[in-house]
Amino acid sequence: MSLPFGICEWNLPIGGLSGIRMAADAGFDGIQIYEHGGCAANFPLNSEYIQQTYLEAAESSRVALQTLHLRALAQEGQMLYDKGTREYEVATLSIEKGVEACAAMKIPVLFLSSFFGTYIYNDYQLSNFASLLRYAWKAADANGVKVAYETALPYPRLCRLLELADCPVDILYDLFNPFYFGFGEPVEEMALLCDKISQIHVKDRLSDYKGLCLLGDGVGNIPDSARLLKEKKWRGWVVNETSHFLIKDSNGKSAFELLQADLERMRTFFDW
Repeated sequence: MSLPFGICEWNLPIGGLSGIRMAADAGFDGIQIYEHGGCAANFPLNSEYIQQTYLEAAESSRVALQTLHLRALAQEGQMLYDKGTREYEVATLSIEKGVEACAAMKIPVLFLSSFFGTYIYNDYQLSNFASLLRYAWKAADANGVKVAYETALPYPRLCRLLELADCPVDILYDLFNPFYFGFGEPVEEMALLCDKISQIHVKDRLSDYKGLCLLGDGVGNIPDSARLLKEKKWRGWVVNETSHFLIKDSNGKSAFELLQADLERMRTFFDW
């Protein structure tokens, strides 16, 4: 049985119903969606009408809505604040709305992250994020939803965060984050974290870490990461996080053609 392959909605040239259709036509099994502005946009994914349109599009396209990322929450940074602050209230409300949307749309995983405006710089922020991560896990668990956390922290700090959170969240591991944030080597980290990882993000970059490219054409060491996961007999979602429409050296190929080409590379690298 092959691994399931997904794509991030926020990396497609257009999201929503057209994004789901594009993911299906390219051959992906699932799509990670996001909350499209969250609190600042009055939680659009909690609209029954919008939920229904997503569900109908996913069903007709046979694409799983496999994860909901609270992307706006990560960008705005409210997860770093303590109880009693306005930011904390927004964070808890965003988490609750995210869990409600997951439950209503039958999305099995709520996804939180600590980068963008939520990058953790000190122990105070680490403690606050851990408290809200536990809050999210409790709310999700009560509604039959799992929580996955994507980190931009080096392994010792990640372990400390998970210790403080004291709840069984999964890890969504991005294979390029250790290179981009300069905190380690993905093969070494995954060897330690493998039993906690439920999903991986795959993308590659040129030597400046900014230029986009297809998997295997950059400095992300994708083959070695894939080899380690295969040796560990890891199973989970492999999710592409590349904005193919922004690849400059495309040899005249469209974003859709590049998307298809990258999926073929995913099938080659993650072939078990």
